[in-house]
Amino acid sequence: MSKISHPRSWCAPRPLRSLPRVEQLEDRLVLSGPSYNLTPVAVTGQPAPGPDGGNFTFDFETGGLNNRGQVVFTADLDAGQGDEGEGVFLGGKGGLSQILRVGEAAPGGGTFGGFGSFSPDAINNRGDVAVAFGLQDFTLPVGANAGVYRYSSATQQLSAVLVPGVTRVPGSQDTFVGTGFHPDINNRGDIVFTGMIPGTIGPGAAAGLAEGIFEADRHNHITAVAAPGDRAPGGGVFDFAQNAAINDRGDVGFGAHIAASRSSRSGRACRQ
Repeated sequence: MSKISHPRSWCAPRPLRSLPRVEQLEDRLVLSGPSYNLTPVAVTGQPAPGPDGGNFTFDFETGGLNNRGQVVFTADLDAGQGDEGEGVFLGGKGGLSQILRVGEAAPGGGTFGGFGSFSPDAINNRGDVAVAFGLQDFTLPVGANAGVYRYSSATQQLSAVLVPGVTRVPGSQDTFVGTGFHPDINNRGDIVFTGMIPGTIGPGAAAGLAEGIFEADRHNHITAVAAPGDRAPGGGVFDFAQNAAINDRGDVGFGAHIAASRSSRSGRACRQ
């Protein structure tokens, strides 16, 4: 004869002696929520930093915020004759400082102006900044004659990553025509950006233009992440890509369109 012992978990549950207590969760969340101290970084009418003077006017376009409490932003400027165009500034911890503004000479050639900033701008934890900005004169389509620039917190200098009509497209004899919105930078100093290049597919085909995603390492060596005509995972080819983001491993996320498709896809390129 053998004896079978049933695990305690098999026993029937004991009846409840009292009803469960119901808490008002909303009140508890409000009482225990975080509190913030709000500090203005810049306000309209305030004098803008930089040797050219003028005041902040019209609006602010906030970019990234790093772990040191620095925020990068684009702002419109009034030098006494109304809206003069845009500049890019650092604020927050350490006070206000200028990175670039309309009317200044751009590294690699040309003068900042045109469409202005293709914000949001990006900043890493060292305080390095990635900016896309137009050059004089404004050129259609939007993004043509615009470049990508890197600000170094160590040297407090601006350098060119992409100069339209000058910087060579990887694997081609063509040069970049311009750029798009929202460059990004990681803590290693790698920058990803939308590059406008000569092309025959996508929304800009009628103008002989296309857009893809490109990456520049901290030495400004450029490689293609997703160029127009590249094969897409799951079938088809990319004919348009934009809005890239990069992490500290070098993985890149972006939005893209597949040729001859009514739908768009989000993609990811993983560093091997």
